[in-house]
Amino acid sequence: LTVSPIKIRHICRWVAKDAGYTESVIGRFWGRDPSAVNYGCSKISYMIESDAKERKDLKLFLAHLKKHLCSTYEST
Repeated sequence: LTVSPIKIRHICRWVAKDAGYTESVIGRFWGRDPSAVNYGCSKISYMIESDAKERKDLKLFLAHLKKHLCSTYEST
């Protein structure tokens, strides 16, 4: 599975927005305007709604990420 760095950034921003962070806060973290955050999040939301394979791949990625983060922080 090869994913472009741009798509990865969009996914990270989408995850942050889904977690409740505002576009302004996400934009400051990434050094981007809130409208850039909105654009990326919209692209990922559309991808999730319109492409079953992409939705499945994202779900697997997020499950892997959650497992990795939980195991990393439980051991510290």
